[in-house]
Amino acid sequence: MVQRRSPEEVKQSMIRAKKMVDHQRKRERKKDVAWAKYALLVVGVLQLLVVVYTFSKIYYPIEILLIDSAIGASFVALFFYANKKPVQAITIGLILYGTLLIVAVAIDTNNLWRGFILKLIIISLLLTGLKSAKKLPHVKPDHDDIIDQELDGI
Repeated sequence: MVQRRSPEEVKQSMIRAKKMVDHQRKRERKKDVAWAKYALLVVGVLQLLVVVYTFSKIYYPIEILLIDSAIGASFVALFFYANKKPVQAITIGLILYGTLLIVAVAIDTNNLWRGFILKLIIISLLLTGLKSAKKLPHVKPDHDDIIDQELDGI
């Protein structure tokens, strides 16, 4: 015979299902934020690699190398800052990256098309990460929720 569940059991099942869906959405948002964080790291590392290459092959004034190094270090620092405040870090990174692109195009209009696909990928990763970071809860609890522990075991 089929056993019927009580209305309270059905209600508890619905609550648990909703928590499972919310937990999955939260995990997906965290992945998007992680992609944006790594986009910041990639920009920083690429900038620092350009500095190393430029320093080893071509003579540039030391001021330009210091500025480029500071830009690369800023993106790397934003990567680490995104662990604590992802919305602010990704926003700053997006503004900084956009400003650098505008300055590069102002210097030489050909810079708009150089590495266009990479620029597009980085901007889309940062925008997606920013959107997801805004949806994450702002306050982290000191202890894990029992439901989260149960869901991680599933």
